[in-house]
Amino acid sequence: MLASLQRLAFARGLTNKRNQPWLIAAAALWLVRKALTLRKRQSEVVYRSVLKPGESLHIDHSLLDQRGKPSRGRTRG
Repeated sequence: MLASLQRLAFARGLTNKRNQPWLIAAAALWLVRKALTLRKRQSEVVYRSVLKPGESLHIDHSLLDQRGKPSRGRTRG
């Protein structure tokens, strides 16, 4: 939704010199969208391997990272 509002504001801002507030709105929406994408938590790949037939995988959602330090995630409970 923010992307469509940004496109609309940018298009209206380019149509006339008096539509400078639309360009400002487009820039503000772009900044908000960038802030939201930077704020999203990126997952960390801890282990990667190809499983062969007969092998199994155990997934543990611990609160420690690879170095054994507490992760930045929220605790449950």
